[in-house]
Amino acid sequence: MATAETSFSLSGTSLVKEQTHKIDHASDLLRFANESRKDGRFNDIIIRIGKKNIPANKMVLSCYSKYFDTMFNTEMEEKYKDVVELQAVDAESVEKLVDFMYTGKININTNNVCDVLEVSDFLQILTVKKLCIDYLLTTITQQNCFTVQALADRFTIPQLTEKFNNFVVEKYQQVVSDDHFKKLSKDDVIKLLQSTHGKVSPDLVYAAVMNWVKFDLASNESYLSDLFKFVDLSKVSPKMLEDVVSVEPLVRKLDDLGWVFHDALVQRTKEIGRLYNVCV
Repeated sequence: MATAETSFSLSGTSLVKEQTHKIDHASDLLRFANESRKDGRFNDIIIRIGKKNIPANKMVLSCYSKYFDTMFNTEMEEKYKDVVELQAVDAESVEKLVDFMYTGKININTNNVCDVLEVSDFLQILTVKKLCIDYLLTTITQQNCFTVQALADRFTIPQLTEKFNNFVVEKYQQVVSDDHFKKLSKDDVIKLLQSTHGKVSPDLVYAAVMNWVKFDLASNESYLSDLFKFVDLSKVSPKMLEDVVSVEPLVRKLDDLGWVFHDALVQRTKEIGRLYNVCV
């Protein structure tokens, strides 16, 4: 004869208060998902880059990447495939970012930050993109500042552009003396001169122009006239104007500057005369 099950209840016990509990088990879930990914359980997609296959789960990819979320949740053909092929992206960085999705950990350094930034931007993993930007903001030097500027332009990162502009103005003499500056294209040099116009002394602007032109004279001399437009001779220091600029053979070839030199020298002579009269 079957025994009836006993039913238990605390209903009506007014002195017993309700308790709400919140336990953070996300780390356990991610750890299980990562272990399952490695041993092949529950994987439903493979990311293929060349010969590299990266197994994963569509739900996890969609959670962290807007690129994959769009792919798997709209009527794109990849939604129904078990292999997704990516072109023209760094396989190592993609794998690193997939690992990040499952572990919440990623190492960013000077060797990988450019690739990780590019791939995180492509896959629209905004958390990692921000980590890359924060890293770049703390690592700018005269050797890498033009790479930082190029990244800022390519991925439209205003914070990096502002950081670059401020850094160049602050370290202008060191920057324009470095070979990285001297190897820039004419257009990039003009862009730098435009962005720093009025923010550094004309003496330094002159030095920048001549540093770049003389570094590869055969190729760059023809651009001297265009670049010299950024040198305000009326504000160059008298000593620099008389002892350096006016006797520079390359500058003396610029016939259209003859009257400018004359006016600049006259102006400086007047200023020196006024200063002398005040002092005596």
